Amino acid sequence: MENKDQDAATLLQYTISTNPSPVNISSSTNAVTAQIIIQVAADQDVLCKYISIAIPVGDDSDDMYLISPIPTSSSDNDDWEISADIIHGMNDDDGNTQNFLYKHTSDDMTVSTGITFTIDGTVNSVSGTATIQIKEYSMGLDDDNYMIRQKSQDISKAAQETFFLNSVVLEYIDTPGVPVGLIDKSRGVQLTWQSNGDYFKVYAGSSPSPVYEGEGQSYVMPNGLTTDLAVIVEADKGGDVLYQEYVIKVNSPTLEVSRLDVDGPLMVNGIAYFGNNPLSNGPVSIFNNSHIFYQGANPPAVYYTPTSDGFVTIQVTSHSLPQAGLIQAQIFVSPNTSYMVSTFASLVSTTSNSLTLPVQMGVQFWIETGVVNGANTSWEFQYSWVALGQGDIKSTSMNRSEEAAEKSTDKIDREIKAYQYAQKQKAAEFITALEKAFDKVLTNDAKEELIEKYL
Repeated sequence: MENKDQDAATLLQYTISTNPSPVNISSSTNAVTAQIIIQVAADQDVLCKYISIAIPVGDDSDDMYLISPIPTSSSDNDDWEISADIIHGMNDDDGNTQNFLYKHTSDDMTVSTGITFTIDGTVNSVSGTATIQIKEYSMGLDDDNYMIRQKSQDISKAAQETFFLNSVVLEYIDTPGVPVGLIDKSRGVQLTWQSNGDYFKVYAGSSPSPVYEGEGQSYVMPNGLTTDLAVIVEADKGGDVLYQEYVIKVNSPTLEVSRLDVDGPLMVNGIAYFGNNPLSNGPVSIFNNSHIFYQGANPPAVYYTPTSDGFVTIQVTSHSLPQAGLIQAQIFVSPNTSYMVSTFASLVSTTSNSLTLPVQMGVQFWIETGVVNGANTSWEFQYSWVALGQGDIKSTSMNRSEEAAEKSTDKIDREIKAYQYAQKQKAAEFITALEKAFDKVLTNDAKEELIEKYL
């Protein structure tokens, strides 16, 4: 509001305000009322008979109130009463003005106490500036005559500002002003927003307490985030509240959950770590691909490569070996690392052995076999694969030279013959012990026959 004193300035001091401030205009759905409050300071050096207040009314931009309902006025001082007197130049009604004339009822007319005049009305619906006129019929103690003195005051009115909260944006601290939709893990960010609110709060995740509150329109996270986070911005303006939700997305977030229920397949690209906790308290099915990848008497010379971790089982499923016959199968996971299984026919047993070996995904291996005393006999090998998950066994040709293949076969034969020689030595030592026990020397032919039967 702007004071506009006239040449004939008032002797009394006036303080003019509005409630609310600023003044909002009415709308088609909302009739807005406002008060004009005029405070007059006491001054015992001033004699005053009348004070008039002229308020422009109508539907124009320079009118304050609507004509209907009619504006009203009141005084908080019993020495000043609303009056129907006609004082030329003070309460002349031009048809576009609502005049309120107050008469001073004190005998000596001295303004010895302060006064507050209050004007109530319904503000019209047009923005603009209305000018009110205050006139007093007064004189000083040393003056001879009363005279009309006046003061004017401009009051602005406008459409109520719409309360808003929008433009919630995330940006890196080191690149302010550049919005980012998907943030890097652990890189400092700040959340900003636009609003004409007065006070703000930010809620994060499931916390019932705000992580930020204040008049500023940003929330800083200097250490960034490792997981996605939902935040809610609250704006307050004069008791009215607005909310805006924003979900902060993190590139390759760290998953932190206390329980994960999956209905259907769960695909994990990479390594899954389960720590020291049990994988499940119920049934777990991980052996989903088991099959025989070779069965026969002459295994091929190929390399095998598993596409997942799993187990390889080698067994001799059938044979017709004579006594002292021997079958061996050897798994090589590197030229210098191998595992062997042997099946040996004797008087005691002809049961075939088997070997189960865990193998890692992508580790290439091959299998070599050998048979001793196998003339006019038959045998069959079986290679089985048990995958952890859906992995399989892939095979590729070894493309080894005949010389290399012969060397590998010779190695198997040497190992088999070494085993047979060791067994024969044990048999010979047993027969020698018998000779000493019975104090009798056997012929070489008898010894050989006993050794063969022993084996």
